[in-house]
Amino acid sequence: MSYDGVGPRAALRSVAFLTAGVLTVPVLAGCGSGDDPAGKPLAGADIARADRALIADEGTLRWAVDSVPATLNTFQADADTTTTRIAQAVLPSMYRMDGRGRPVRDPDYLESAEVVDTEPKQVVLYRLSQQAVWSDGREIGAADFAAQWRALSGKDTAYWTARNAGYDRIEKIERGKGNLEVKVTFSRPYADWRSLFTPCTRRRSWAPRTPSTTAPAGSSRSPPDPSR
Repeated sequence: MSYDGVGPRAALRSVAFLTAGVLTVPVLAGCGSGDDPAGKPLAGADIARADRALIADEGTLRWAVDSVPATLNTFQADADTTTTRIAQAVLPSMYRMDGRGRPVRDPDYLESAEVVDTEPKQVVLYRLSQQAVWSDGREIGAADFAAQWRALSGKDTAYWTARNAGYDRIEKIERGKGNLEVKVTFSRPYADWRSLFTPCTRRRSWAPRTPSTTAPAGSSRSPPDPSR
């Protein structure tokens, strides 16, 4: 099944700024108080690191946050850092960042992902894990990918999304040889394709619904709530 699209001299100033910044460092250092011991290292975070494999799958987590976010949709304009932290913790992600900030495939959801064609179009083939399911047991699949792409493509302003980088270059999304394969075809090459579908939101979260107080005026769709 195919899910086709629908509807319609700064550098010099920077160098000068950096130079000025370097020149002012000795002055600032000379004005500092002598009470502070020079070179004293900053205190590290008081959080014990643990390997993911050692974390239990069940139990209750009490997580302190600065405030309750205005939205749980990380793609919405009024999403904040708390929204992003929560979304990264509870929603599926095809890739996660390692300790060095490099994207690493999450084996809980993704068996593999690779560029299988570059001409005439860039095509990325995702092979999902058999354990990649939503909380109700339904498999994550091409329909979820397609719904997220359509909402974030920028073609429908009713979705009120804040960013669509990459999604605006997708031409179509198709189901592969089975339910666990998703084929994404790009209209133009996109090198940062690993950033897409992270987090991944279920299909019904993007479905048209009754306008809510968080929807833009005149909108026929409310922004998706990943918790639903």
